[in-house]
Amino acid sequence: MLLGVIVLSVIAAGWLFISRRLAWAVVMTVVIICGQGLLLLDSQNHYGTTERLSTHQVAIRPVGSIRGNHVLMTKAIKEGKTTYTAYASQRADGNDGKTAVVVNKHKRIRVTFSATKAVRETQNNRYVYTNQWAKWFFTGVTNAGQLKQQTVIYRLTPRWHVLTKAAVKRVETNLHRQVTQQQAQTYTTKYVARRLKQDPQASVSQLKQRALQAFVGHVMDQTSE
Repeated sequence: MLLGVIVLSVIAAGWLFISRRLAWAVVMTVVIICGQGLLLLDSQNHYGTTERLSTHQVAIRPVGSIRGNHVLMTKAIKEGKTTYTAYASQRADGNDGKTAVVVNKHKRIRVTFSATKAVRETQNNRYVYTNQWAKWFFTGVTNAGQLKQQTVIYRLTPRWHVLTKAAVKRVETNLHRQVTQQQAQTYTTKYVARRLKQDPQASVSQLKQRALQAFVGHVMDQTSE
């Protein structure tokens, strides 16, 4: 409706100026200016709308793992003077092996490590009209469902780590060093001995696997800093 009023006012003002009806032409000009001002204010304040949040979750799996420690792969993308970060993972329910990449351009991205199952959660905050009159009046100006903000949250388990491809290579190189392997053996021996004191019936092989997983995770955390 508002856009229609502005268009009709422009046509009327042009005709009134041509026909030398200056007083009415000035009135139409004022109407046009007021309408354009209202358009500008609406683009900032979104009159007649409220915000509505919708959430969607997708289970994910890593693009790579090291000894049971999963990797959320990142890559810096530079556009001019601005650098964005891309996050790569795969959908857990897919079997095509395709990697889903999310870039923190025009959206917020957060990563947490307290989940029991790894998921990618997308939160869309949209404007919706509160009544039909507002929807009718601002038709074509502020569309219902216009996106205000999108936030992507990677809710990961503690066994996930955020690393670049270069960092993953450094981890692998470090793990092949003799000094690191000696440290892993020392850590594993102490870990197994401590756990066996707590539970003498525990499986030694499983304890060794857990110890090695924890050690590698520590190395990955140090590399990501």
